[in-house]
Amino acid sequence: MNAFMVWSRGQRRKMAQENPKMHQLGDQQAAGRRVEAALRLHQASVHRRGEAAARTAPAEHPDYSTDRGGNPSGTAFVFPLPFLMGGDAAAARRRPST
Repeated sequence: MNAFMVWSRGQRRKMAQENPKMHQLGDQQAAGRRVEAALRLHQASVHRRGEAAARTAPAEHPDYSTDRGGNPSGTAFVFPLPFLMGGDAAAARRRPST
C-alpha cells in the first residue's frame, strides 16, 4: 500500500464516523474533492516557490548561464547505423543534404 491508500483509508473511516448515513460512493466523492483541493494548494505553493527561486537565482548565481551552446563543430550527429551494419563508413559520417 502506498501513502495515499493509507491516508485515504483513514479519511474514509473518519468521514464514515462523521456521516454514518452517507454511502460509500459519497465517501469516495468527498475524499476525491478533498484530495483535489489539497493538490491544488500544494501545486500553488510549489509554483510560488519556483517563481521566487527564478527571481532570486540570477542575483545569487550571476555566472550561471542556461545557454547550452549547441554543437561546436556545426555538424549534426548522425548515428552510424550503416557503418555498424557493414555499410559505407564515409556515408555514415556525411551530413545529410537538404
